[in-house]
Amino acid sequence: MAVAATGSSFRGSRDRDMVRDGQQGYRVVITHRIAERRIETELSWSLQRGKELRIGGKRANFGHPDRLRAVVFTPEDLQLIKGAPEKRRAFMDVLLSQISADYRRHHRALTALLQRRQLMVRGHAQDRRGIEVLEDMLIETMVPVTMDRISLAARLEEEMNALYDRLSGEKQVVRVRYALSYPLSAGRLGPELLAASLAAELRRRRRQGDWSAVGKVGPHREDLHVYLDTRNARTHASQGQQRNLAVCLKLSEMQTVKAASGHHAVFLLDEVLAELDRERRQRLVDHLQEAPFQSFISAVEIPGLLSSRESKVLTVRGGAVTEEE
Repeated sequence: MAVAATGSSFRGSRDRDMVRDGQQGYRVVITHRIAERRIETELSWSLQRGKELRIGGKRANFGHPDRLRAVVFTPEDLQLIKGAPEKRRAFMDVLLSQISADYRRHHRALTALLQRRQLMVRGHAQDRRGIEVLEDMLIETMVPVTMDRISLAARLEEEMNALYDRLSGEKQVVRVRYALSYPLSAGRLGPELLAASLAAELRRRRRQGDWSAVGKVGPHREDLHVYLDTRNARTHASQGQQRNLAVCLKLSEMQTVKAASGHHAVFLLDEVLAELDRERRQRLVDHLQEAPFQSFISAVEIPGLLSSRESKVLTVRGGAVTEEE
């Protein structure tokens, strides 16, 4: 399901690695509903033809408004709070790229410009003016990426506060802050202030002889900080609290997708329940059973927490799927 929704495996597998032995490709067909409309999504891949997405029988791309949307939650995502900044940057990039074509465009452009800048820095003595021109282009690309991330942090804070008490049983305030990699000048936060502050920091570093400064400043070096009350959860929250915050973060991703697209994504939980203690598992399952979206939970062993009559247990044995009575 995740492959049909996103075009790739959340495990990082290549397309050819998802093909059964002896076969030339794969094909995934999923039917989902948006309001009263029934929509069929078909994703296929083969060595000869490459990848093809069809929605409603017509060729499409992953920017199509009727495409299947899915949010995947794996045990690795429990590191979102206490793990390295790269994990949180990737989380923001994946989420924002899913809901904003402009963000996808700006982020791709930023990646390409950073690669060009890295090559130019190696010969900076020959083309310092060229480096300065490229940095101006980088600033134009960095600012919208940063503004979107700052807006996302505010949205996540609102959603996580609505969830944390229920899923943890603790009455604490969740704060989400976007951490810039450079000091802000005085003024009202906005694109102009970000551009001026970033340009000032790059000039300051160049005057000090640091021509590789752009590799150290910008969205590719920034972070998302989550606090419980006034304490940074990465360093001061307990392991249980960190895991609860990670759960809230992924559920907030669901709400953010809904707000942007107008309809819910499917929530896919891959072996996550085994990583939570019994009380947190029960609180999460209770929440999912009452939620307005559909969830799929994979587990080696059924934890016995399901109570809703609408819940179904499917067993996979030898590639065959059967429904438990």
